[in-house]
Amino acid sequence: MTKQFFDVFPTLKVNSDCKVLFENVEVTKVTTNSDRDYLHVHLFSTHLLAKSWIYKMETMIKEQLFGRNRIRIRIYEDYQLSGQYTPENLMNEYRESILLELKERSVVEHNMFLNAKYHFENENHLYLKLDDTIVAQGKQDSIVGLLNEVFEERCHVPIQIHVEYQQAKTSKMQEHNARMLQQAINAIVEENAAKLETKETKEEVKQEKKEHKETAKTSAKAPAKEPEQPLLLRNIPQKIQYRCDTLFCPQTLHKTGLPTTV
Repeated sequence: MTKQFFDVFPTLKVNSDCKVLFENVEVTKVTTNSDRDYLHVHLFSTHLLAKSWIYKMETMIKEQLFGRNRIRIRIYEDYQLSGQYTPENLMNEYRESILLELKERSVVEHNMFLNAKYHFENENHLYLKLDDTIVAQGKQDSIVGLLNEVFEERCHVPIQIHVEYQQAKTSKMQEHNARMLQQAINAIVEENAAKLETKETKEEVKQEKKEHKETAKTSAKAPAKEPEQPLLLRNIPQKIQYRCDTLFCPQTLHKTGLPTTV
């Protein structure tokens, strides 16, 4: 059993534009879990609702009905559109919503789809041309998955998606950013080299101080050397030295009558 949106949320206060957009929208299901940390609201509509309005409604429900409670509100849309919505018409009208949804998931995917070229053939064949980069090849499945979800599951419009790649163009801004990035890398390398050199110098000084300190300790522990004797007497035997000392003393010289100088 379905209910009108404002019958399910009667106390919700919204502006007139929002009131008109959601007035005839039906709520098919509301789900939560035992922890009540999320609330999923499933909508059914016969007209498109821009994704920006969906996000605004999620915020209003959270702020007005749950306050500071830790709960995440998520709205899921299901559309039954008229026959005028071919895949190309749907893309033209809903492209901004797709971009916004991609941006919520990944800025990279948003920019890829924003810069992509596309065209339709045989009504429901979408040819999507992305820049030929490693990142694009890695994100291709995610972008194609969202497009299939929007067209096939959400809007029930059959589509076949073909991805092609084009050579990526380098803009002046990208070249400038690349140069700035290289300069920043060079500055970091130079700074690290200077820090390493300073560190090595400090370690060398520290090692020299340590070696000097160890040398001083070794010198202090070594036994003191005996004072050296005069060169002439250094190698004279003890008895001969004593005899010389006796012969050349002033008293002995005086007895000989030889002049002496003291």
